[in-house]
Amino acid sequence: KLDTDIIPRENNLPVDMENLNLAQLYTLYHDDLSKEDKNTEQVTCERQDHLHLLLTLESFQWELKDSSEVIARLYDAENNRFLSDSYVVHLTENAVPQDPSKIGAISFIFADINRAISVNDLYVVFRIIRKAPIVRGRTATVRSKFFYRRAYGCAAVSRSTAIESNSISQPLVCSVATILANRNSDQLDLIGYIYEIKDRDQFANYHKLLIEKLTKSVPIIAETFRLLGTQRIFTGNFNELKKHYRLEFSDAKIIPSIDYLDWKRPAFFDSPLIFIVALYVMVYLIQGLPINELFITVIKTETGSRDRTSENNIEVIASLISKPTKQPLPGCFTQGVNAERVTTLSTYINYHDNNPEWMETFKMIIPDTELESYYIKFDLQHRSSRDKDQQLGASYLKLLKPNGTILNDGIYLLKVHKDKGEIVSDEMTAAPKVRRASFVARDNTISVSVQLRSSQITQDVNLLRLFNWRSECSALETTLETFSRIKEAELLKFASKVLNSLLEIISDSKNNHLTARAMEALIGSIRIIQKNDKEGNTKYLNVYSKRYLKANNGWKYLVNYIMKRLELIINGDLSADSIDDFKMVPSILRLAVSSSMKQSGDSLEGNTSILRNYCSDILKKLYTLYETDNKDLNKLKAFILSRYMEIYQTCKLVYGDGTELISTMLDKIDNKPLDAEVAQEKLKLIKAILSDRDLLRHGYETRIVPECLGKIHKHIQLCLEEESYNVLEIPIILLQLTAFINTPDESHHYHVFSQLQESVTAAITKASSVETKEYTKAIVIFLGTLQLSRHDDIFLYLNFKKPDDIKERIVLLFMAFKLILEDKIFPKEWFYLKLSAFKIILRSLRSIAKAMIRYFLADNYNHQIWDSYFFIASSMMLSNTLQLESFPANKRNKTLKISGDLRIDIAKQIADMWELLGEDREKHIPDIMRTILELSMIPVIEVRRIMMTVIFNIVLFEFNRNHNIREMEIFALDKTHELINSGKGDHNYREMFYDMFTNMLLNSNYLAEHGRQFINNMTELIDKLLDYRSFHVENQDVKIRCLRSLIEFYYNISHEELYIRYLNKFYQEQLRIENFVEAGYTLLHYARRLMWSSCWLNEVKDTNFKAESEEQRKEKMNKMAVDLFVRGESWESAMSTCKDLIQRYENELDMRKLSGILKKYADIVDKMLTSQVVLPHYYHVGFYGQGFPKLIQNKTYIYSTFQVITEFCNVMQIYFPKAQLLPVRNDPSNYYHDDAQYIQIMPARPVYESKDYLSSSKVENSVKRCLKRSGIDTFEKSVTVQIGKPDPNNEFKNTSTRIFKRQILRYFQLPIIYYLLSFVPATATSLGLIKYRLKTEKSFPGMQLWFEVVDVEKKKLLPLQHAVESLNEKIENLEELILGLENSVNVNIERLTRELQGTIIAPINGGLGKYQEAFICEDYLKIHLEDADIVAELFVTLLKLLMVMENGLMVQQRLVTDQMKPLHDKMWESFQRLRADLEKKGEFLTAVPGCDAILQDFKSWAKDMSTRRKLSLQQPLMRKFSTEL
Repeated sequence: KLDTDIIPRENNLPVDMENLNLAQLYTLYHDDLSKEDKNTEQVTCERQDHLHLLLTLESFQWELKDSSEVIARLYDAENNRFLSDSYVVHLTENAVPQDPSKIGAISFIFADINRAISVNDLYVVFRIIRKAPIVRGRTATVRSKFFYRRAYGCAAVSRSTAIESNSISQPLVCSVATILANRNSDQLDLIGYIYEIKDRDQFANYHKLLIEKLTKSVPIIAETFRLLGTQRIFTGNFNELKKHYRLEFSDAKIIPSIDYLDWKRPAFFDSPLIFIVALYVMVYLIQGLPINELFITVIKTETGSRDRTSENNIEVIASLISKPTKQPLPGCFTQGVNAERVTTLSTYINYHDNNPEWMETFKMIIPDTELESYYIKFDLQHRSSRDKDQQLGASYLKLLKPNGTILNDGIYLLKVHKDKGEIVSDEMTAAPKVRRASFVARDNTISVSVQLRSSQITQDVNLLRLFNWRSECSALETTLETFSRIKEAELLKFASKVLNSLLEIISDSKNNHLTARAMEALIGSIRIIQKNDKEGNTKYLNVYSKRYLKANNGWKYLVNYIMKRLELIINGDLSADSIDDFKMVPSILRLAVSSSMKQSGDSLEGNTSILRNYCSDILKKLYTLYETDNKDLNKLKAFILSRYMEIYQTCKLVYGDGTELISTMLDKIDNKPLDAEVAQEKLKLIKAILSDRDLLRHGYETRIVPECLGKIHKHIQLCLEEESYNVLEIPIILLQLTAFINTPDESHHYHVFSQLQESVTAAITKASSVETKEYTKAIVIFLGTLQLSRHDDIFLYLNFKKPDDIKERIVLLFMAFKLILEDKIFPKEWFYLKLSAFKIILRSLRSIAKAMIRYFLADNYNHQIWDSYFFIASSMMLSNTLQLESFPANKRNKTLKISGDLRIDIAKQIADMWELLGEDREKHIPDIMRTILELSMIPVIEVRRIMMTVIFNIVLFEFNRNHNIREMEIFALDKTHELINSGKGDHNYREMFYDMFTNMLLNSNYLAEHGRQFINNMTELIDKLLDYRSFHVENQDVKIRCLRSLIEFYYNISHEELYIRYLNKFYQEQLRIENFVEAGYTLLHYARRLMWSSCWLNEVKDTNFKAESEEQRKEKMNKMAVDLFVRGESWESAMSTCKDLIQRYENELDMRKLSGILKKYADIVDKMLTSQVVLPHYYHVGFYGQGFPKLIQNKTYIYSTFQVITEFCNVMQIYFPKAQLLPVRNDPSNYYHDDAQYIQIMPARPVYESKDYLSSSKVENSVKRCLKRSGIDTFEKSVTVQIGKPDPNNEFKNTSTRIFKRQILRYFQLPIIYYLLSFVPATATSLGLIKYRLKTEKSFPGMQLWFEVVDVEKKKLLPLQHAVESLNEKIENLEELILGLENSVNVNIERLTRELQGTIIAPINGGLGKYQEAFICEDYLKIHLEDADIVAELFVTLLKLLMVMENGLMVQQRLVTDQMKPLHDKMWESFQRLRADLEKKGEFLTAVPGCDAILQDFKSWAKDMSTRRKLSLQQPLMRKFSTEL
């Protein structure tokens, strides 16, 4: 089943739910469910069902360049026959409709598809006929000037349900069953196959071939085309559907189902399908629409031996010829229901086929007069490609037979005669299975079939004689004797004529024998009509009585017949024939009364007394029969009850007022145990009585209503005594009747309401112990009686009870309400029934609230009732049935139209009841807080406003009671956490909560400090939980931030349990992404809160923390952290944690544990000394713009990662796909208020504390590197700025960088390249530097890979200072590389080689020579003498860089391969030149004041550098290089 709402329907049409009560809705839903349970797995249609298929063709996709016709028909594959009229679409050469108004909107309906045939055998077939010239051979050089109908292709398949066969998608056949199975999808995609002349099967059977092959998944080798459109299935009465679906049906052409003969199966007339044609004609008759149509199918031609010498292109032209004029009658033929009427119609042409087969059907409109002079002519023509046409002959078929009837349905084999201007007609007999002997071998023949559909012309000679009985009196007796041989289908088509003729014979005939025969025929006809009438055996006879019944004196015979039938039954004749005749009594009585009235001119002056006496006698006999105590008469009694209202309506025409008839029948109905069928019909009769508005107009005064209610009440008691639970059907039926209850008389209404309550209470109690379906009925009854209440009926009803009885009744009401709200009563799909139930509950709660205030408040306070009240009201608001925001727009609008938003009314009622509770509110606190919080998160502004006011009142009440709201605050935070994590709440809720509580706090004289803290904590928690909920799935980065934020929040408010639970989530997430170091610090965060004590800790829900002592948990956390640090190769962190454990074990003298931890500590140290330690990269990342979550909005962070900047940028763009990368020189403050997302990423350099061991030669390199990456919380970043104008004479400064950028962008057109090129400085001498010192909230490493920047210091450097800074950074980077490669084996020196090559061969920042040219020169110092010390520092820094590069070259020489030796030698030569140039440039500095000290410090540094180098160069094969400058 689909998870959708069921729309209540009546006669397969949606009903107006606003005008239905609960019991009526339940009945509609229940009936629909019962029908669904009866469905079998196979898709079939029962005969009583109505099936209609609406198709709309939107486009035709083929390469045909000719105009064409598309002919759509319904096809029965099992019997190989078409079952409908045709729908024809005429297309232009461009495959668009010739009628411009039909473009894209070609709609037609196959109405009343045959119910007796399985839909699995029904198919929609499209034949495509093109209009093209006759072409000779494959070339188009010889072609006719005229256009003829030619076969093109056939479509009977659908792509909507494709199967896989040999890796090729093969379409399935488009059967009606397929459309039914896919009725939720309205797309229709048909694929058709083009017919080729060489095909073995002719085009007449091409559709059959396609269906056979495709249903068996046999591939078809042929070119294809497509038809696109929509499809839709409807079930139900067609006329009712037309009223409801006016838009869909307005432009659609109706194609009725017509059952054509199967010419291969002559016994087709025995099929029950023929009745459908007759019933269809009956419908036309009821509607007063004449119909006279003859369907002619041209089947095939057979060429005799004389014409077999040449191949012909045969065309058959059909026309209707008048014998006197020998001219065709204009406007008699049409191709289909929508086609124009024309004089002649032609078949399509099969190229070079002497025995063509067509199976093409035309419809001929039969003329109104002179039928005896008309012939159907079939003219055979040969069409030539050279326009040398030849007439092959003609065949004629006379329209009327000699006996005056029209052609019989069947197949006719006609001889083709040479057309000499004379009409030559063969003997009109149906074609035998073999060729008739009267045809010689040389004769040409044509086979045609005819099918009549007429409401005025008959094919039965007996019927014709019956209609003309006055002129053929001699044959009347024979006609009546053979009346039973008349086919039922013919009798049904001409039912009104048959009945009128028989009544005339009965009335006017003087021959008693003929009268008896006619009476027998009349009764038989009525029996047949009732048996086949689709509308409950009465509709046609009622229409006949009003419209077509002619005045005659036969009504007396009918009345006498009724009296005799009743006497036979009363006397004990219970034969089958007698019972069948008795069941026709209501219909015959109707005919008799109507005939009598028409005979008297609608006045009963002459026959009134006689007719009344007859009716009285008939009623007395019926009463006598009903009162007879005989079980064998139970079925007849049930029949009397079922048809009594029809008898009453008939007799009312005679009596004028039939109230007495109803009272008499009610008196006859006893309350003794009866047969189940009789009891059911009795209740239906009561229902019919109470539904009759004429009866109820004065029904209460005439005691009809009280008598009906009394009968029902007694019947309920009787059924309960017999433990018959189907008693619940009685009030269900009763509650559907609103006419007798909706009276303006208040006393009458209240009497009905209270009596119904008393009647059904016992039934509900009994039903509560039986199956769910019965209990569902009981609940419907219970709510149905409440729905009948007006104003305060419920309260008045409760007011007459004792308080204990009132409490019991309220509890009973609440129990019923609770079951409904728990969705245990009604199926999920019964949405509109549940909505109606909710409206009843809301009305009932208003009345119940008055009783609660009066009887159960203050001294009589009852906690159970008040608590149940709040539970029911809140459950209603939270029910899925009322969550309008989750509905589709159409459903939401419809619900609002029917009931409005019930949640607002319920919220107001809860708020009012809470205020009235007064001091008793204490008993509902704090439990009610969770409920009110959840209600306040419903996304309806008015509901939120009301509920937030209630929350504030709860907090205020708690403060007034205890002068402290801490406990209430923790409770509210807990429940808010649960609700938001379950999907409740949103950012609008947070804003509204803050604004409303702030305003209410300003107006309060008490909650100043406590209230402010409550608001801040609540809003902060909501913010954090909403961020976590929004990003915890799609963004790992933000998820970890949110978790960390929640951990800090619960840590700050000392909420231990939630702190541990979120810490555990954070820990599990770090493990999942293999951040082992961060996971270890997460455990330490918790471990440091714990003490080394023996206090017992409880188990924490949803975590791995079991009940244990505080000491045990702290020790376990530390050990787990050590293991995680080892997995993450953070040796320094592992050693630090081990030290804490060592100190603990030493203090406790736990030597065994101390031994173990010392061994582990030693193992960690060994791993640190032998491993290759990699230092991470650090990046300063800013998140700017309002598009980011508030958690990170307009904040900056330091990230620690092992990714280079390009990889890191790509990762950030994956995490934040909507964000734009911001160039480093852009000012972020310009983007703070932008709605978009911007990320700015810049490298950051850690600032190490000045510790001696970092420069000590005694400390191993791996240890230094480990210590460098721990305890870092300060970083630096730099941004270059342009100062002044660059030197125009410096060509390198003006063009090189620009050319370099242009070349890069030429090959890498990527956003990330634009971003990275912003780091490339333009010049050396004109570039200044802004240096930022950044302080993070926590030190690295820590619980996460990033920490927020909490402090920023800004410093601006001039170009000369910038040069020194750049060189120092270069020195530091090279030293780091060299330090990692010394004393290592199997290492990769590519990065060192790139750095050296970039510095020596392609020098950085314009080259070292540019620094010398710009700053280390006498010209610069003459102008900037105050910068002498900085120039000297720059010179010394350049010397240091050269020494470091020399050290790097030595390390490279030791590790270089033979392939890289030439590059190494080249770099060494360049290095020598650089050093010589620098020494020469700096000679003048020795004479500059203030430079001596700087140069002396450098000599000391160089000496230490040389010493360290000698110690590191221990390999004997290394070449010696001079260290002197």
